[in-house]
Amino acid sequence: MKKKSPPKWALRFLHFFCKDHYLEQIEGDLFELFERNHSRRRFAWNTLRFFRLRYLKGLDDFEQLTTLAMIKNYLKVAIRTLLRQKSYAGINILGLAIGLASCLLIMMYVFHERSYDHFYPNSERIYRVANGERGRWTPELLAETMMAEYPQVEKATRISGLWESHFKVGNQSFFQDGAAWADENIFEVFQVNFIEGDPKSAIKDPEDLVLTESLAEKFFPNESAIGKTIVVDGNNMQVTAVVEDPPKNTHFPFKFIGRVWDNVSANENWTGNNFWTYAKIQEGVAKEEVNGKLVNLYKKYVGPQLIRHSGHATFEDLMSDYPDRFYGFTLHPLTEIHLESPHFSMGAQGDKKNVIVFSLVALFILLIACVNYINMATARSAIRSKEVGIRKALGSYRQNIIAQFLIESILITFIAVILAVGISAIALPYFNQLTGRSFEFGDLFSFTNLLSIGAILIIVGLLAGGYPAYIISNFTPLKALRGQLQQAGKKSLRSGLVAFQFAISIFLVAATAVIYKQVMFMQSQDLGINLEQTLVINNGRQLGEKYQVFKNELEGIADIEIMSKTSHLPFHGSSDWTYQVPNEDNRRVSPNNGFASPDMEKVLGIEMIKGRFFAKNRVSDSASVVINESLAKELGWDDPINKELQRPGGHTYRVIGVMKDFNYTSLKSEIKPLIFRYGPINNEVGMFHQAYILAKVKTSDILATLNQVEQKWNQYVQDYPFDANFLDDSYQKQYESELKFGQVFTTFSLLAIIIAFLGLFALTTFVLQKRYKEIAVRKVLGATVPSLLRMMIKDFTRLVVIGGIVGIGAAFYWLNDWLEGYSYRIELSWYLLVLPIILILVLTWVVVSAKSYRAAVANPANALKEE
Repeated sequence: MKKKSPPKWALRFLHFFCKDHYLEQIEGDLFELFERNHSRRRFAWNTLRFFRLRYLKGLDDFEQLTTLAMIKNYLKVAIRTLLRQKSYAGINILGLAIGLASCLLIMMYVFHERSYDHFYPNSERIYRVANGERGRWTPELLAETMMAEYPQVEKATRISGLWESHFKVGNQSFFQDGAAWADENIFEVFQVNFIEGDPKSAIKDPEDLVLTESLAEKFFPNESAIGKTIVVDGNNMQVTAVVEDPPKNTHFPFKFIGRVWDNVSANENWTGNNFWTYAKIQEGVAKEEVNGKLVNLYKKYVGPQLIRHSGHATFEDLMSDYPDRFYGFTLHPLTEIHLESPHFSMGAQGDKKNVIVFSLVALFILLIACVNYINMATARSAIRSKEVGIRKALGSYRQNIIAQFLIESILITFIAVILAVGISAIALPYFNQLTGRSFEFGDLFSFTNLLSIGAILIIVGLLAGGYPAYIISNFTPLKALRGQLQQAGKKSLRSGLVAFQFAISIFLVAATAVIYKQVMFMQSQDLGINLEQTLVINNGRQLGEKYQVFKNELEGIADIEIMSKTSHLPFHGSSDWTYQVPNEDNRRVSPNNGFASPDMEKVLGIEMIKGRFFAKNRVSDSASVVINESLAKELGWDDPINKELQRPGGHTYRVIGVMKDFNYTSLKSEIKPLIFRYGPINNEVGMFHQAYILAKVKTSDILATLNQVEQKWNQYVQDYPFDANFLDDSYQKQYESELKFGQVFTTFSLLAIIIAFLGLFALTTFVLQKRYKEIAVRKVLGATVPSLLRMMIKDFTRLVVIGGIVGIGAAFYWLNDWLEGYSYRIELSWYLLVLPIILILVLTWVVVSAKSYRAAVANPANALKEE
């Protein structure tokens, strides 16, 4: 019979955890018990019973963990040092924490902006199809034709949206945004997670409707939405599916999706662009290959219809007449829309330049925080020189001392990171308000952010602690013990670091001033029209033929001065319609086109420089147009009155007036050609001319007036909610992105400057330590306090000037490039570049003087008694 032996794993475990001076006795007892009962299970149980604190090895008992034991000792020393030097630790940790919190928030924003639409399966194969190089709208037939003629295109779908629709659910009537109308195959391109329903048949029929989870819960709480009926824009729709809400980082933030209509009258119409087209190409197919085929497709289908209206003999003749225009369709990657082509976005638009700027600001803040730590550490080198001398005298190697100081640096960084996360969490609501995003606490701990936090902990700890550790560990023991401290690091390097901080601070102050001034300039610019007290009533088409009665009723209200109707609003975008000039080789122009009633001249304060605006009850004006100065200049007409413009294949219109140029679109662009018509004379636009109703209000009691207007609306329009806003508010909103950019930039610039001046405090401390006895000697020899302060300020003034030259040079270059994006812009005046230097200089004098004053007024005997 084979003799039983104790389990080997139990013996190995005992040797692992048990202290050496207990091991022999315990092992002997275990073998003695085993010889009695021969039970392997009992032997294992008895071994585990000795796993107690008194028998466990310490770190010193493990030869292979000697390094870990040293790190443990380093940590103890580091903690004791920080507790002993509370002010030093506090300033360092606070500066790093503020810098890291700023960096963490900015990185979260940058990662979010760069992650748009990456969550879609096969997102790298999905593209937005542009008309030309950047045109958003494409023909109705494009998607179907791409799939039919090119096998490289796996799927293509049309989308119309995102719009606001009128919903009626039960007795509730309201407007709902996020409406998308798309082809049946949309979920084969944009694959979303279905909670209920089948993606293959979700919008098979025109009355089918797909809701997001949040909308389904809102309309039908605690019950299934499938099969429920919702009235959308007057049509009965049935819910066929419920999908998960799109993530925040998508350019397509739909709330519900319905089946797009099929416009029979548009059949074979390739010049009517009413849809957004998306395509998923086959795996392994290059974008450039498909782009080449789309150029041929454009030439094949769009070309003949273009030359039919332009009068050109061939498509090549048309292209040669307009060499600056690209004729074709192009693919734009889905994942690049948010930053590279933000005008394609159906949600929040990104800005690649802003992302780059904020990334640089985060880098600057991080560098400033590291420079602060370096200066603070070298400033304290005199205090710790004797500690280093004693360590070296007792046998410490240089690498041990470097490791000690690196551990201290990493410990400070670790504490700062923990504090930074807390600061970021507290500041998150304010950060959301600044950026216009909706980050949550959990976003701080996303995978990319956690990796960033870990990287920052290691990089900052090593970067900030590496230089001081190298310098301090280089002390000679004998001189350090005698107090004969050699220069802790080259003065030029430390001065250069502070000059670098000054350069960044001056750059940020200059940039902040220019950005703020540019935003204020745009908001206060004379637009050429009067937007104040102009009430906009949306959905004017719902009034139909009741408009005139509604207008008469409202103008009877004492606080309503005058009213008009229009197809488009200033700063809300408009369509460019093609017109040709008869008897001039049918020369074509494409001005912004709008429809307006006669009273719009008075409502907006439009100034006429030639001719007149439309007149009431003048039938001939329905075949007339009013143009602006820019269109007259483009046409080369010195006297445009009674000139004619013609819609291709349509009616001819007579010019009756010229408006003085006013800003109809954003101030980022030049004033463009504009044409107004007086309502439709045929079915070309239907009720399009009555989309908005404008009313000039002359009262301070806005709320009471709105209530009266709403009552009149409800009297004439049932089951369609009243929706109104003021035109000047809309104007201000178009610069919301610039305003938010300026606020974010200003906030983090201010934090960077605060951190930089902590670095100034550090260098002042270092200089005073080095020159403490010199100041005392000078005072004994008769130097006054003001002369001593001037002596201290002189060196820092030189650093500010050097930093100012670098910072202003960089600011001038970058700000000129930034302002190029605005057609109406401020000039970079000299004072905008000089004042930041003066401001930083004054702040520097204040900080240095406040720190130096104590040394200048101190009793010199205290500094010289050791001599």
